[in-house]
Amino acid sequence: KFTARIDALTVPVPPNSTDPAFKNLTELGYTAVVFSLAADAAWNPQTSDFDVRQISLSGADFGTITFAATLGAIGKDVFSGDKTVAQTAFKRATVKSLGVLVENKGLYEHIIAREAKKRGKSLDDTRKELSLSASLTFSTMTSNTPAGNVIAAAVGKFVAKPGKLRVNVTSKDAAGIALSSLSDPAARKAINDKINVTATAE
Repeated sequence: KFTARIDALTVPVPPNSTDPAFKNLTELGYTAVVFSLAADAAWNPQTSDFDVRQISLSGADFGTITFAATLGAIGKDVFSGDKTVAQTAFKRATVKSLGVLVENKGLYEHIIAREAKKRGKSLDDTRKELSLSASLTFSTMTSNTPAGNVIAAAVGKFVAKPGKLRVNVTSKDAAGIALSSLSDPAARKAINDKINVTATAE
């Protein structure tokens, strides 16, 4: 079993910093970043499943992003102290299910305000432009597959009126799909018929 937790860690944002990350936060109107982290996972040696119940990162006046997943083919060698052995073993890992929840709690409003000011446009027009751009970008990234289009539509709706975005992917094969295929554009298109995808924005 694996657990980790950080509560309300505060990182001040230097107002005159030239660091790109801090400068971006200043432009968004932040004077400090207050974030929390929660992680909870467990490995079952009998089934070789690694169940990630949650990895959640949240920021005050930002939002929350939470991941959950069940990985298969996770043998004991994945936890080996030998880096080569561990990496080789992890390459055999599969994904049985994967879920992502994004909750807006202020960051989007900061982004819209900044972009509207930069473009000299109204908040509503800026929202529409960002929504269309997000949908088109995501469709291109997912090679315009049916599953990708489902997610792209939800992303566009979320960007237009952000509340919560949920994306869930499950493998049709009980053994799961190769984890490595998720990072390969050509492989992602090939696994389209091997997964069920749902995506909602509210």
